Amino acid sequence: MTREQNVRAILETNFTGFKDEIIDVAVKNIMALSENKGEWIDWKCRNGRFNGIPICSNCNTGFPIFAKDYNFCPNCGADMRGGK
Repeated sequence: MTREQNVRAILETNFTGFKDEIIDVAVKNIMALSENKGEWIDWKCRNGRFNGIPICSNCNTGFPIFAKDYNFCPNCGADMRGGK
């Protein structure tokens, strides 16, 4: 079974009774999100020192320090496990 088939099966199980067109759009959007790759980058202040704020390399959004524990970017959904 492919990843897309797995996503479709999960959606069909959890959203029984929804039109196929809605599930098709959801599968397409989920698959598009999973293609994003990124990595956490430490942001530097003007003085060249790291201030500890991680930035998503995909969308350039900064997050609190604990964001580095996430496997995804909360803003754009990029997979942060592999880098660009």
